[in-house]
Amino acid sequence: MRTTNLRHNKKGDQRCTGDKCGANPENYKIEDHVEFYIDVEQKMNGKWYPFVSEELPLQFIMLDPYYQVTLEKEGKGSLNSKTAQTYTYKFRTPQRLGIFRFVIDYWHYGLTNLYVEHEVTVI
Repeated sequence: MRTTNLRHNKKGDQRCTGDKCGANPENYKIEDHVEFYIDVEQKMNGKWYPFVSEELPLQFIMLDPYYQVTLEKEGKGSLNSKTAQTYTYKFRTPQRLGIFRFVIDYWHYGLTNLYVEHEVTVI
């Protein structure tokens, strides 16, 4: 399994891929509305296909998780698709200043584990 195209932004900002349009800001303000997106793929028979799951977790952590949620699929994913399945979750940053991490730690029998971590500051 692999992840591609991790991105996050304030609600209402233009959502873009890669480094274009100011995606993945380094910090957010208290109670900003945040949109988080990540694409997940699974390798089968030597080719990458969209990974479709109803149980992909996301944590927004400082010292302890402030949010521990299940990511939602964006659009319909299928193994016949040529693009990765995008997962998303929208939330409001907590009333707490500090350095936070987006963390995905996914384990499933028969698949490689998936661990992704990305750091942001809440000011």
